Amino acid sequence: MHKRLLTICFAILMCTGLFAQEVPEVQKTLLTKVTATWCPNCGSWGWDFFEHLIEDNTETAIFVGAHHSGDLSSAPGSAFSENFNAPYQPYFYAGNVDLGVTNGNVAAKRISTKEIVDANALIPPVANTGFNADLTGEFLSVDAKAKFFQEATGDFYLGVYVLENGVINNQASNSTTAVHPFVIRDALTDSEFGNSLMNGTITAGTEFTQNFAIQVDPNWNKNNLSVIGIIWNKVDDKYQFVNVNSINEFESNATAVQTIDENLLSVSLYPTLVNKTSAQLDLNLKTNNLNISVQVFNQNGQLINSVFKGQLNEGPKSLEIDTDNLNAGIYYVNVRTEDGAVLTKKMIVQ
Repeated sequence: MHKRLLTICFAILMCTGLFAQEVPEVQKTLLTKVTATWCPNCGSWGWDFFEHLIEDNTETAIFVGAHHSGDLSSAPGSAFSENFNAPYQPYFYAGNVDLGVTNGNVAAKRISTKEIVDANALIPPVANTGFNADLTGEFLSVDAKAKFFQEATGDFYLGVYVLENGVINNQASNSTTAVHPFVIRDALTDSEFGNSLMNGTITAGTEFTQNFAIQVDPNWNKNNLSVIGIIWNKVDDKYQFVNVNSINEFESNATAVQTIDENLLSVSLYPTLVNKTSAQLDLNLKTNNLNISVQVFNQNGQLINSVFKGQLNEGPKSLEIDTDNLNAGIYYVNVRTEDGAVLTKKMIVQ
């Protein structure tokens, strides 16, 4: 199993433009199937109904397979089931609303669910989320931003989750190699329903940012992962759905191991996940008299440390990056050559 590595505290930004995430001003519906791999109905009429929901509402909804029990169970899957008061499985929800689906009404409920989703898509959103995400090796890091388009009053939370589409696993009444859609794997936040944004009145235009990094479970198919962000409004002891967004295209630092210029310099950083007092930056120069600078920046682009500035000659060189005084978080190590070319390595400090 993977473990959550860190959560960096959010900040309130009033249109400062520090983060580049686009937050779409659209309303989408969260369609959740509460399910279990041992459940016969989940693999028969419930299976077909969920596939029809996906087919009908791809552009206007986000889908979650919330396994509260069985082989694919997860903490957020169980939490969603409990929050929605699902009495058994399969059970289907649009936001927090029970769709009332049974084996005898699936055709009618397919039509009425699409009507609900289409109507929701016409509603001006109160708030939504946007992401930048990076999947490098076994680590997934996410920069999330919540933006309120309207004034709102409540106890608001941002939950960020990892989904895996196309999970091959047994399903009762279906197959030993059933392909499960949109399985919720884990929450990136410390709580299953996220971290509090604000309890009170939030003015239109207010933005909140939050950053996460996790270690991806080796059993997950990284090519099929997506990240979703849900804004919840906590009312009494229940979390009410507000809006949802998703991203399934990740940046990758795989290119970072390539040279700025193959004829000049290659760079590697070890470790990228730092839980000790320093990291090591290895340089391999293929020319003499190369002027470079090495600097460390934080998430907001502020210079934290100038590691090196000067001229180096051909051959391998190692530079130590002191992390002892850095707070837990995500940092960027920039290597810049004299012609202005820059190579950036991401460094996560625990």
